[in-house]
Amino acid sequence: MTKPKPCRYERTLGYRAVKGQHADDCTDPLTHRGCVQCLEPHCGVCGRKHLDNANPKTCPDCVGAVREDLTEIGDLCRQLRRQAVDAEGLSWASARIPGATAMVLMGPQVEPADLLVSNALAVAEFTKIHRPRDPIPPLTVLARWEETWAGWLDQTRDGRATITRALGYLDGHLTKISQSGPEWRDSILVVAPEFPEFARDIGKVRVQLEQVLHDESGDDEGIACFECGHQLVRRIRDPKRCRHKTPAHATAVENSRARSP
Repeated sequence: MTKPKPCRYERTLGYRAVKGQHADDCTDPLTHRGCVQCLEPHCGVCGRKHLDNANPKTCPDCVGAVREDLTEIGDLCRQLRRQAVDAEGLSWASARIPGATAMVLMGPQVEPADLLVSNALAVAEFTKIHRPRDPIPPLTVLARWEETWAGWLDQTRDGRATITRALGYLDGHLTKISQSGPEWRDSILVVAPEFPEFARDIGKVRVQLEQVLHDESGDDEGIACFECGHQLVRRIRDPKRCRHKTPAHATAVENSRARSP
């Protein structure tokens, strides 16, 4: 199998284009690195990596990221009790809830039907029960997805749902569920649960726990770029050199060369 050529998202074109390939009717090839649309299948989570027969739905990097999130969620949940008692329970006597948000995250799950996760689900009857910025107990999300994927795999889950049990089940079946797609069952085409949605929910649980425990590691968002208008982001990990061909970048390169011996 021939490895597909690399591609990148072109903002001016609105799609991923093959690097170095320009259409015959391209009028200005200097403004972008390529304009021939990439027709290769891409990862459903990141939308960047190309897929293959071994990974038909999700790239290995995204599967590994979700697995890392599941591991971190388990470690972070074990720190909630100390955070509730030592950090917020005793020093914040005026808190509405003893132990504040950490205690809420330790609490039992709520009914998924009564849970409002995003503004897109702001149905009137739900907003009276749960507001978008209210803390969401991790067990709520984990138990919901454990039940969802168990149903897809035609497996029965008995007993009381716990964070440890849900994490173990999801991690143990992660490789299989990450590549799940539509299947014919009893002459009926059944659509698989959305793994990208699952990955986003797991990521949100980890971020919420990190924020409560004051252990954030996410990217810092700043003001809009003065030249292109897009929001500036400072990456916390895997820094890469800027290669945007802008006047400011050209000036910085010239100054760097002038200073070099």
